[in-house]
Amino acid sequence: MGSYSNLIQHTESKLQCWLTRRQRHYSNSSTLDRKHIFILPTRAGVCLGALLFLMLLTSLNYMNSMSMLFTFFVAGIAFNSAWLTYRNLKDLTVSRAPQKNLFAGEQGNFTIKVNNPTKRDRYGLVFRERNENLILHDVPAGKEIRVMMPITPIRRGEYKLRRFAIATRMPVGIFNAWSWQTLKTSLWVYPKPIPNHPAPFAASGDDGECAPAASQGEEFSNLRDYSQGDPIKHIAWKQQARHHKLLTKEFSENTSGSISLSWDFYTDLDAETRLSYLCYWVLEAEKQNMAYSLSLPEHFYPANSGEKHTQKCLLALAKHPK
Repeated sequence: MGSYSNLIQHTESKLQCWLTRRQRHYSNSSTLDRKHIFILPTRAGVCLGALLFLMLLTSLNYMNSMSMLFTFFVAGIAFNSAWLTYRNLKDLTVSRAPQKNLFAGEQGNFTIKVNNPTKRDRYGLVFRERNENLILHDVPAGKEIRVMMPITPIRRGEYKLRRFAIATRMPVGIFNAWSWQTLKTSLWVYPKPIPNHPAPFAASGDDGECAPAASQGEEFSNLRDYSQGDPIKHIAWKQQARHHKLLTKEFSENTSGSISLSWDFYTDLDAETRLSYLCYWVLEAEKQNMAYSLSLPEHFYPANSGEKHTQKCLLALAKHPK
């Protein structure tokens, strides 16, 4: 059963490639004309055609002129509806639009623009992506609409709009006209933000360790001799082995109010989990109006704040090599 289904999908893919061999791929815009529009009768149209054929045979057999006249009258309406269905798509222009980036696993939309430059209203336009996400729209005469095609990307990185179809069965429903389109447009999918603690805030000290105390608005200042009552988490254990005595790390207030998000803070995790953790703290730092820098293996973004800085950091996380 599975091999038969794969054979059907392969045949459909080959047929689609043959039908669209004259179409330009990954264009910025496309105007639907006779080279891009295909039309076939629907199931209702096939049944109507069979019925008209039987009516014609019956009329000829009984030499009934009124029955024959009625048969040709209905056949004329059917053929005329084919032209009207084709004309419902003809001369429409499809073009790409600015896209809104998403987070992995987040529901969003691919936006495309559909322009109707003619004086005829277009009704019952169906937009679908590989027979999924059916969306129905009308396009008034001389107007442009924006069509939102729902998507839910799972993985981070660049997400390209797949080939989609514009179809219609208006006005009668016995013919189906459609056109496959491929636009050169994409959006970026950020890593899925995963809450985690402690924060990957790096403050460089004399012992080369990362000090997460910056999450409390403090920075590493210096080392001093251990005093009874000092917090255990502030003891410099590496320096103790070198100096043969206990030393305590001192922290001062972070007057700059900035923090450093470091890739190296998560040493025992895979790359995707690191990116998701950093993504969470980028959003959290922006939410708290904190200036922050981002350190990645191949890039470093100096401390800053604001939406522009956040978008730059999120884009860097999305573009990180897989």
